[in-house]
Amino acid sequence: MKNSYKLNIFSKNITSKFILISAFTLSAFFIPASCYSNTSNNQDISLKNIVDADGSLNRVSKSGVLRIGADPNTGLPFIKRQNFGLTYKGFEFDISKYLADQLGCKVKIIPTNWDNLLSGLENKKYDIVLNTLEKPEDNKQLSKNIGFSKSYYANSQKIVISKNSKKIRYLIDLKGKKVGVLNDSIAKVMIAELNKIKHAGITMVMYTNNQDLFNSLQKKLIDGILTTNSIGAVSCQDENNNCKQVGISIFPKNYVIAVRKEDRALLNGIDSIIGEGKKNNSINKILNKWNLQ
Repeated sequence: MKNSYKLNIFSKNITSKFILISAFTLSAFFIPASCYSNTSNNQDISLKNIVDADGSLNRVSKSGVLRIGADPNTGLPFIKRQNFGLTYKGFEFDISKYLADQLGCKVKIIPTNWDNLLSGLENKKYDIVLNTLEKPEDNKQLSKNIGFSKSYYANSQKIVISKNSKKIRYLIDLKGKKVGVLNDSIAKVMIAELNKIKHAGITMVMYTNNQDLFNSLQKKLIDGILTTNSIGAVSCQDENNNCKQVGISIFPKNYVIAVRKEDRALLNGIDSIIGEGKKNNSINKILNKWNLQ
């Protein structure tokens, strides 16, 4: 996974590519809308063409609640507790609400440690998992009991610099500069490869947390940062950080929703909602709200 990106990324005309994924293939079903006993006024009409052969859509609809496994400690812009854990905020929570609304349900977040999310799904503690899950690249990595939806967001790498800086815009501009990255990140691998293959002469400064990373940029201890678009977006919204994102998105990773394979109809319904949500810009509006486009 770490070395699957293109190495000719020192280019202003770079074309980023998505990771090619082999997962299981969903069957196409067609059935009447009479399966739904509890519908929302905003319900996606495309759901009316989904066959509920396993009853999973009807089960969720009748319960009136879409139970979602997520780790609130993931933080913004993904999902974070607020009001002493009574409510949540973040773009993944907004997408969760959108999905539930289309299914005619309310959202119920089941707080779960991120490492235990998939096992909790297999044990039926919730209906789906929506929390920074990357679609596995290899079928061998998949649980035999879990399927994955279409992507609702592609989290890319992006350059962050000080607001008043004009010297850096593209990867090529990082040559000979001091660049901050998080430990064990894709950005760290990318910079190392650039130094090795392109002899970029980038001084890589590693950090264990975002606060120290962005504080160093503010104090001009580093020239720039290479990090995910999501981290960069939420950090640059904070005026205290005095920073901005520049250049193009690099090396996107698809975020998907996990559903038990036995709930094929629910998975097909979620895919339909995501597809329609992208067409009618409902999902883009959520992403724009969090500065993630």
